[in-house]
Amino acid sequence: MEVTESRSSSKNDHRGGGGGGGVNEDGRTLGDKCRHIRKKQRAKFYIVRRCIAMLVCWHDPDK
Repeated sequence: MEVTESRSSSKNDHRGGGGGGGVNEDGRTLGDKCRHIRKKQRAKFYIVRRCIAMLVCWHDPDK
């Protein structure tokens, strides 16, 4: 009697182990995506802050 190993792909296959929330089709965990979004938002907020500071501190040289 021969035993064969069955290899079926499962949709519940969680690569990466840990409690990272699974892996999406891009290969990034939910935590990685959140960090990426947070980093982009921080950069945008930094630019807006600098623009506001420039507008507030700007003065007309003619006056």
